[in-house]
Amino acid sequence: MACNGWPLCNGSLIPDLTGPVAVVFIHRLAALVGMLLIGGLLVRNYRTRVERPDLYKGSIAAMFFIILQIFSGGAVVMTQLGLFSTLTHAGLATLLFGSLSYLCLHTLPRPAVLAARQPDTLRPGSAEPFDVRLPSGQ
Repeated sequence: MACNGWPLCNGSLIPDLTGPVAVVFIHRLAALVGMLLIGGLLVRNYRTRVERPDLYKGSIAAMFFIILQIFSGGAVVMTQLGLFSTLTHAGLATLLFGSLSYLCLHTLPRPAVLAARQPDTLRPGSAEPFDVRLPSGQ
């Protein structure tokens, strides 16, 4: 392992940034930045929790999963790449990705909003220029 120990890397807060140690340390910094960004998202969605409870709940899930992800990363180091801790770390990454995907999908405009923004000629049911209505019996 490039970094022995967690949260310190080889006994120091900022190790010698060469070779594999630099890669592992950048990975740890990326996890910290990700947690801060998701924390900001949670604060922002807390302010709009009444209007958009779906975004607030999704932000809570994302924060929960990234915190678990960080601690499971520590477990990977402490167990020297133990199978269970490594699989847990990978599984939590999947759950974190899923919660962030949920948030992305819920921030897309809703179909009713899209229909209201389209010109009349492109709305479903309009006769011009694309009339694709089925006969009334079907």
